[in-house]
Amino acid sequence: MTASVLLPAAAFAETAGTFVNLEGRWQSFSAAALPPGAARPAWKILRVLGNLLQVPDCDYQSSEQVRDELRAAVDAAPQLHHTAHAALSAPSAVESLRDVPMYQIDALLRRAPSLQATRIALDGAAEYGP
Repeated sequence: MTASVLLPAAAFAETAGTFVNLEGRWQSFSAAALPPGAARPAWKILRVLGNLLQVPDCDYQSSEQVRDELRAAVDAAPQLHHTAHAALSAPSAVESLRDVPMYQIDALLRRAPSLQATRIALDGAAEYGP
């Protein structure tokens, strides 16, 4: 199957963005590189599609506007409070671990033929335990 439409979205390092860590802290970052050719940040592509489809309130001018609207919606949402605690059991004498090769974790890296040909990638996953 081949694609009928290709949207030139910039890679994660080529666009600004925000992460929210496990503590709920918002951490924004700037682009580390310029996107090549006609590539654009994904939010800009989605904004243009929204405009073409006449989606209301889809007139963002920056990623900061998108972030600020999302943050306002998150702040306005009801807070979740976890009251149930999982029962802790005694640790098992036997524990099984699985090591995933580093070039298999990231979506971009696992599609790079040059990295998949390295010794680290060819070794495959390792399992420890019974």
